[in-house]
Amino acid sequence: MENLLNRQPNRSASVQSFFAALASAYAAILLTACGATGQQFTRAERPGNGEAVIYVYRPKQYMASARSIPISIDNVEVGELKNAGFVRIVAKPGHHTIQPRYGASGLDAPDIEIDVPSSRTLFVRYTIIGKPVPGISAHTAVSSMAVVGDAEAIAELKDLRESK
Repeated sequence: MENLLNRQPNRSASVQSFFAALASAYAAILLTACGATGQQFTRAERPGNGEAVIYVYRPKQYMASARSIPISIDNVEVGELKNAGFVRIVAKPGHHTIQPRYGASGLDAPDIEIDVPSSRTLFVRYTIIGKPVPGISAHTAVSSMAVVGDAEAIAELKDLRESK
């Protein structure tokens, strides 16, 4: 017959549960802190006289959500695009190249070239998707950029904040 007084509690399971809860809370805080925290998008601002406006935005996604993507226009960095965020760029009308750059992460989308008319606003969506890696249970991040129509962009932007 086993002596119940000498029995030790199973501390291993409770320690594991504690650390799992701690890791989950830390991940939630970390991921929340990585999203855009600026002003909520309310409307597209009109460009000034002889100007054009370009909104580069990133819908809220789980894939690579903790990463900010540096955005450049014509080789000049103009901001960091955060998850669920947008960067507003005031530019001269004409031909421009928008370049997302994250270095060795593999999250660089191909550059996108656009012609922006005077007194016009254009919208460019940056997207990251996960593609399965054949033969293993993993995904790789693949990013892309595309010019988006006004109505579609404004509908998506209403849930986003300025990347700050």
